[in-house]
Amino acid sequence: ASGEKCDNANPPPPWGEGVEDSLCYRSIVLHHPFQFFQKYRDALDIFFLTKEDNIQTDADIAARIGTTNIASLWQVHGNRVIAVRKPTERKEKADGLITDERNLLLTMRAADCQLILVYAPEYRVVGLLHVGWRGLLEKTIHAFFKKLHGEWSIQPQETLVGIGPSLRQCCAEY
Repeated sequence: ASGEKCDNANPPPPWGEGVEDSLCYRSIVLHHPFQFFQKYRDALDIFFLTKEDNIQTDADIAARIGTTNIASLWQVHGNRVIAVRKPTERKEKADGLITDERNLLLTMRAADCQLILVYAPEYRVVGLLHVGWRGLLEKTIHAFFKKLHGEWSIQPQETLVGIGPSLRQCCAEY
């Protein structure tokens, strides 16, 4: 249940920490959910929010996370990836965001599609990618790494990749 107070019966999950607002970890916000990104916490701040967090707008995200410096997209299930260096609104049609700007929060939304986080620690470049079956057919992942190389000369082997949760076969009709 969202918003319950934590107690010893509700230890933190092994995949990350809850936001430090004295809410129970069942409040759904997960802060730093990928263990292998832990050593980059000084440069990378990762949050997973779910529908239980009651996030409807970028203003809701800003209030929950504590920043108004947000870059977001109008996600279209295509293969367009853009480099961003300043806040954007959900008007730009694309499915990938990449930045080298510190303190710029990249946001993506997903239901049954996969969210992919890519980080190049030597360059301090981070990106988010929204990929479903249409995006796979459109070669969105390839387009993402092509953009990463075109803008920053980063090779795929210089990156770390985290893949977020997605819809499973048991939970949908195919």
